[in-house]
Amino acid sequence: MIAAYRVLVEGMSIETAVAEMQQYQGAWFKYDAEYIRSLTGDHRMRIQKMAEARIGQIRPEAHLECSASGCSDVN
Repeated sequence: MIAAYRVLVEGMSIETAVAEMQQYQGAWFKYDAEYIRSLTGDHRMRIQKMAEARIGQIRPEAHLECSASGCSDVN
């Protein structure tokens, strides 16, 4: 998610974001890198439009309660 943010919001190049992400070499790196590399053209535009449409739903604060059965928003 951080690499996607760096590409979409901060304007970092895809390959720089992938290289940065590779430093942390998670178990899903290969698939995450493929996704980051897909953030071009129409796919990128669709994601940015969805984000713009949902920006009003973002709350600066949230409170989650978690238990063994999962987490829920209590606000």
